[in-house]
Amino acid sequence: METLRCVLARITYTNEENGYSVLRVRARGFSELVTVVGNMGAGNVLRDMIDSDDFFFVNQPDDSGIPSTIIDLCSKRLPAHFNLTPASIQVLCPMRRGEIGAQNLNILLQAALNASKEAPGRGGTEYRLGDKVMQIRNNNEKEVCNSDIGSVVSIDGESRSLSIPVSPALRKR
Repeated sequence: METLRCVLARITYTNEENGYSVLRVRARGFSELVTVVGNMGAGNVLRDMIDSDDFFFVNQPDDSGIPSTIIDLCSKRLPAHFNLTPASIQVLCPMRRGEIGAQNLNILLQAALNASKEAPGRGGTEYRLGDKVMQIRNNNEKEVCNSDIGSVVSIDGESRSLSIPVSPALRKR
């Protein structure tokens, strides 16, 4: 049997009675998620994975506790456990609206991680020095692509403009 050190990305299916599970994991040496299928020993292997130091498994019975859990993970637990800066953590959301959507989580994460005072608004969004931002549409005139990431380095309140350098080296092509 081959051992695969990995980080659990998703439990697609698990049967507690017989241990049969379908998992999606991030493994070293693989650029895509790897699907692991099989009998995980009536759940024991899965529990061992959950109890390991390689990842956090957080069981939330409903959406109400998820925002505060994400803030805690990004501001305290993940940086401390993996020796990261909060700015190196990327939160992915499957939707824009709602309590656990990108719009609400961005506001909560900004309040928790960036207390910069200067915060001009545009379109209902406040931007602060040091904010991590992602381009969500291609803009050929400005040579930025969907998913380019940068940080706000200057704010011009008079012209209501931001400077956000984006490194082409960070683009995945």
